[in-house]
Amino acid sequence: MKQALHEQDVFRKYLLHELAEAEAEQIEERLLTDKEFSRRLAMAQDDLVDDFVAGVLSEQESESFRKHFVTTPARLQKLRFALALDVYVTAEAGTEAGVGAFGKALAFFRARPLKAAASVAGAAFILGAALFILLRPGGVQVGRGYDLRQELARVNGGLGTDSMPLSELRRGSAKTPVLSLAQNLVREDAEPRTVEITGDVTLVRLLLEVTSGSYDRFRAVLQTADGKDLAPVENLRASSEDGAQFVVVNVPPGVLGRGDFRLRLFGIGGDGQAVDLGLYQFRVTTR
Repeated sequence: MKQALHEQDVFRKYLLHELAEAEAEQIEERLLTDKEFSRRLAMAQDDLVDDFVAGVLSEQESESFRKHFVTTPARLQKLRFALALDVYVTAEAGTEAGVGAFGKALAFFRARPLKAAASVAGAAFILGAALFILLRPGGVQVGRGYDLRQELARVNGGLGTDSMPLSELRRGSAKTPVLSLAQNLVREDAEPRTVEITGDVTLVRLLLEVTSGSYDRFRAVLQTADGKDLAPVENLRASSEDGAQFVVVNVPPGVLGRGDFRLRLFGIGGDGQAVDLGLYQFRVTTR
């Protein structure tokens, strides 16, 4: 029992990048040869996602989860699935169906959605959840454990990108792909610029070209393709070079799934009035 608890603790620290490099390498070497060990680590991943969705991780653990764990399409899919089940059971728990034996099942799914989903008894429950998610207006919403506004504020507040030269901002890397976006009217026939998110990506950098006006600061609102607001990014500054002016918006890959998104940009003058500067659309693919 103590050995199992110790292993769970080691797995969690590994997944949150809290182990020393030598210890992490030992785990990775064993994963290549021990299938049972790999299976237990996969279960630890599910437990970690469940705890994040339930909001029981510490502030430091939640920060590490967002920064180090939700960095691949597969893990992002796990998070979305757990969030979707959380939405479903929350809705069902408020109905008369959420009492008695079914109410106990709901409580189990809410506490451990991924682990419960792996059980044989979970099949029918997941079918109902899937139908609920597909038919629910607006799709899956981010749950209690993931504050999108806070996450966007974090990656745009402390990176110092507003003081970096544009030549450096445009360069990007395998971990930080860069997409330069021009204002458009988001016409139906307009083909959006595309950014691909792979397992190596830790940040997506969007450069929004500003063609007119002079503003003290900017506000960008991340939206779905149909114009639904997801979260704003406040107090952005413009970077200028050779007559070009860009507002930099950093987005963590865990925020973006496959599909079309757009940013609505506002310029804020000295009087505090916001001027709508238009829409910037882009498309996300994953690999």
